[in-house]
Amino acid sequence: MFEVYCARHRAQVLLDASRIEAIHNTAKGPMVAWRCWCGARGALRAGTAAVPRHGGAFAPASDAA
Repeated sequence: MFEVYCARHRAQVLLDASRIEAIHNTAKGPMVAWRCWCGARGALRAGTAAVPRHGGAFAPASDAA
């Protein structure tokens, strides 16, 4: 189980491993692509906040804000 911020729910949600769509190795560490129960998608890097994805592309936390 892991917790992420879902923009559609506008709240933290608890997801299980079945909600992981992919895991990618990046220069800044592993990136987990997830899909919320409501269908919203996001990406999570170890030690960072979850960031919603738009159009199916990753939005790494370092690129947000």
